[in-house]
Amino acid sequence: MAFKIIQKIKPDQIQDKTLDTGFLKKYYKQLQQLLVKKTSPKNPTGYFFCHEFSGKEDLLIMGKQSPAYLKVFRAAGKGKDGFDKKKVSIGNCFILIENNKKILCLLPNPSLAKGKKMTVLKAMKKLRKSSMKQIADIRWLDAPLKMDAEEDSGEEAAQPQPKKQDSGDSKGGGGSASKDEGNEPLVSKDEIVKRTKELQKGIAKLKNDIVPRFKKKETTPRDAAFVKALRKAGNLLIGKLMQADPKVSAKFSSQKEQLKKGMPQWEKLETQILGQKTKAEATDSIKKELRGAVKRMNETRNQIKELLKKVNFKALS
Repeated sequence: MAFKIIQKIKPDQIQDKTLDTGFLKKYYKQLQQLLVKKTSPKNPTGYFFCHEFSGKEDLLIMGKQSPAYLKVFRAAGKGKDGFDKKKVSIGNCFILIENNKKILCLLPNPSLAKGKKMTVLKAMKKLRKSSMKQIADIRWLDAPLKMDAEEDSGEEAAQPQPKKQDSGDSKGGGGSASKDEGNEPLVSKDEIVKRTKELQKGIAKLKNDIVPRFKKKETTPRDAAFVKALRKAGNLLIGKLMQADPKVSAKFSSQKEQLKKGMPQWEKLETQILGQKTKAEATDSIKKELRGAVKRMNETRNQIKELLKKVNFKALS
């Protein structure tokens, strides 16, 4: 394959949708350079596209898909982890020079994702206009071009030819591996244990550090960010348990229920921390109120003095 996926994009960030989308425009501009320089009909690379990945933000990732990425992409293509399978497209792509124009050709793999052609094309063309202006157009291919048909050997695991992979050839082992993969849990017990331990550390910090400081009005926005991250980790663990072996999921059922009960309270705490004034801020506020009250009292007293000067007390007696 032509090039690798950049290290800044982590599989876990795609799966739990915590990927920072702020850098994507810059990434796409770099990506078009790689596509133009390193891809061709005889040397394609893999792509993963998700329409409305984060809110209205689309996500396009290109490059060689390692097993870690492929696992996440395939799950997304099946509508797992909160993805809409109608908005996901996976396959090969390359730049085709036609009449001195650069055409990005997509060859989707329907065995991995069944994203709707018009939905994907419309979104990708919009992305091209904003961030990949060196590319003149995007073309959806239903079959490999004749010129690269012989070269399409399925070099990358993400883009197998369905008929060849499903043949169950015992010598190659490729067919049986992909066939058995669907029967295996996507998340191992070790991963569940690891994430549970990490979450427990976070909960301990919440109980022993953040909550006591919150009661003393000593928390900061940084603490609120920690609580938010803890909620995300809790949601992610619940999602992972749904993809684990049923026996493993059953062992962690009590932790799962505790998380479901605790996370609404964490969200409330996060909001309260953001709205809470620090001791210094509270003191300043009280001082301002007192100064205002004293000023108003002095003004009233001066007004009373002026009125008293105008009153003839001898005439009243």
